[in-house]
Amino acid sequence: MEVLLIHNYSKDALTVAKQALFGKRTPEIDKKTHANIQLWELYIDLENNLGTFETQRTAYQRMLDLKVITPFVLLNYA
Repeated sequence: MEVLLIHNYSKDALTVAKQALFGKRTPEIDKKTHANIQLWELYIDLENNLGTFETQRTAYQRMLDLKVITPFVLLNYA
């Protein structure tokens, strides 16, 4: 994803982040990706810059539901 961002393909990077977090995978991989805070923070940052208010709210709510939200991200959500 970072390579896509470096080359100004930000919408593609957002798509890759969504696929990494919400795509169909095995439960083992699901557990690892859902717990990856760096991936979530990158996804949230991309949503804040490229997404709509609804997609941002949904992303933050998903982090809350999975209990992977950090205090810093929670303050940004507030």
